[in-house]
Amino acid sequence: MRFFELKQIANYLNRYKNISSIFRIADNTLCLQTKSEGSYYFHMQRSNSYIYKTSRPERTKIYKAPFDSTLERRFNRAQIRGVKILDNDKVIQIEAIISGGYKEQKSILQLEFTGRHTNVIILDEQLTVLEALRHIDINTSSRPVRVGQTLLPLHPNQKVPIDGHEIEDVESFLYAQFNEKTTAELESIRKQKSSMLFKRLKKLQKRFDTLEDENFWQEKALSLKNEAEIVIANLHLIKPYEKSVILNDFHGNSIEINLNPDLPTAAMVSKYIFKQAKKARQRSHHIHLERQSLEEKIAFLRHFADTIERATSKEELNFLMPTSVRRKGSTTQLPYEVFYIEGLKVMLGRSQKSNEEVLRAARAQDIWFHLQNIASAHVVVVSNKQQLPISVIERAARLCVDFSVTQSGTYAVDYVKRREVRPETGSRVLYNNYKTINIDVTK
Repeated sequence: MRFFELKQIANYLNRYKNISSIFRIADNTLCLQTKSEGSYYFHMQRSNSYIYKTSRPERTKIYKAPFDSTLERRFNRAQIRGVKILDNDKVIQIEAIISGGYKEQKSILQLEFTGRHTNVIILDEQLTVLEALRHIDINTSSRPVRVGQTLLPLHPNQKVPIDGHEIEDVESFLYAQFNEKTTAELESIRKQKSSMLFKRLKKLQKRFDTLEDENFWQEKALSLKNEAEIVIANLHLIKPYEKSVILNDFHGNSIEINLNPDLPTAAMVSKYIFKQAKKARQRSHHIHLERQSLEEKIAFLRHFADTIERATSKEELNFLMPTSVRRKGSTTQLPYEVFYIEGLKVMLGRSQKSNEEVLRAARAQDIWFHLQNIASAHVVVVSNKQQLPISVIERAARLCVDFSVTQSGTYAVDYVKRREVRPETGSRVLYNNYKTINIDVTK
């Protein structure tokens, strides 16, 4: 953030007299709750720090590190004594006290919006470091941040702070900050995820484009089989170790047949040609199966890319394509897609055959999802014999819709325990005792 923006926000925060609570909602984000006008969020990521407000906060987990314990102990239910900019630099100091017992306990929360040195430091009234979001060693900086040591002042800012325009409505400005930053972050993550998908898609498309023609091998198999039958019908005319022979086919036409000169008898020659015909037929079949598999994978990835484009939050993008490290030695590729909703494993079919694999992998108590009266991906939540909360049901149903349709509208999704689903032909099923949830999709 720019200096003049921080200065005006610090002045604005001086209107508050109390902190209800303060805690981390993400690795680099603090939430400061006031009694009167909601919460303020301090995003303290290196080189990307800013203050914002939002009506839809996302708390990723509960933090219990020493920094968080100290933050809670020193600032929860504290009185604010002052909020100021420190030494005309991009640093906000919040002084607070907690009254209790025989004396007051004074604490300072120092929020440093200083680029790659961005930090949050908790100090006592003697400016001794009690805790910090990032501990900095003397070996890496001339200004260490270590617990129990006095915090040295920042190097004097050599740049003269430039005053900018006056912020007419700080609250609106902070909400706009959230929208601006999250939109930019969303597009950045979307671009990254899309790039990964398109690389996979390009690789699959290249394999697809270089596939041999299965019809060529099918015709070759028929031709070789025909030659082998002609050889069997003319065994008496073929001499041992001949390289080729001209024979009449079953229509009376002359045909030259190349023979294996290493084989001593005509019977062995016919057996060899039959074997070559079988190999050609198998090759044609394998090419057909690979082509079918690649077509299904390409179609799924294109649908996946469309789903990524429709995502409206970074949380949704990270749910669809989580950043994870593949385990060493793990090369097994599952025949279906796997997601995790609130810690529960979710299986999603990529194609008709993949849907069959999902049905086979599901257990009796798992919950199966399918669009009502519409061909769709099969989705199964591995329930671990637990009752699913509505949030998991909604997310799984949305997953089923996202990977099944491309048009906007309201879709009914049926869900039922796997034991109530009876497979028929392929991935076609009959099911009973189901419930239905409606999912609205806006493209």
